[in-house]
Amino acid sequence: PEDKSLMRACVEAARAKLNGHLIGIPNEEHRTFHLTVFRHLDNPFVLGVLEAYWDAYAAVEPNRYADYAYHQSVWDYHEQILEAICAGDYDRAQALFIEHTRLLRYEPRANGAEPPRQPDQDDVIEKGAP
Repeated sequence: PEDKSLMRACVEAARAKLNGHLIGIPNEEHRTFHLTVFRHLDNPFVLGVLEAYWDAYAAVEPNRYADYAYHQSVWDYHEQILEAICAGDYDRAQALFIEHTRLLRYEPRANGAEPPRQPDQDDVIEKGAP
């Protein structure tokens, strides 16, 4: 329950930053949300890799351009993932997480950013598929 509350607080703080008068990028909330999802893994190696990823993300991401629609889409996914977890629908949470990671492939174009493409169901890897 406290993990879900922390994740909900991340979503709310991120929305406040993105929708406030002075827009802020919720980088710390992003890190906290993801690390909380995986906090209970009983695998120190994987947890170490995740920590290293988020350390690298913190060093690079604040200096990268991403348009407003991208940030909103990221947090739409986070909210949907949290709702699926709270409902106990872990298969849906996993599918949403996979879709969410595909946003990383989106790069704005210099001549005008296009919004991230929403993956369709054919893009989602079936659980247990190779």
